[in-house]
Amino acid sequence: MSHWTEDDFNNWLYGLKTDDSHLAACAGCRAESERLTAIRRQVTAEPEVASDFLAAQRRAIYERLGHPRPHRAAVRWAVSLATVILLFGLSVAYLRPNRPPQPIYTHADEQLFSDLTQIEQTSEPRAIQPMHNLFEE
Repeated sequence: MSHWTEDDFNNWLYGLKTDDSHLAACAGCRAESERLTAIRRQVTAEPEVASDFLAAQRRAIYERLGHPRPHRAAVRWAVSLATVILLFGLSVAYLRPNRPPQPIYTHADEQLFSDLTQIEQTSEPRAIQPMHNLFEE
């Protein structure tokens, strides 16, 4: 005779295994089933709460419902106002017309562009010019 496995006990506890003839024959499995049943009863039992505690809790809830805290309302208004301002600022920034930036050139920039154009039009790199001096006749 083989003993029940953990899965067998779980199925039995949850009503998925109805054949409990093994529990009647096996003292070890019966003891384990009684231990698990006691634990299940203890875990699922409703806690005992005094009626005075519940009444005091109910009175505190009714009192809070009758007198809302003023600072919470102010915080809600402040958060709402900040959100509206943020959304307005984002919409203004998003909807303004995009103008391309105007380039600002100086005399040094014009000289740089001129030098770059000259370099681009030269067929030989500047580094080769000293080598020509070596081979001139």
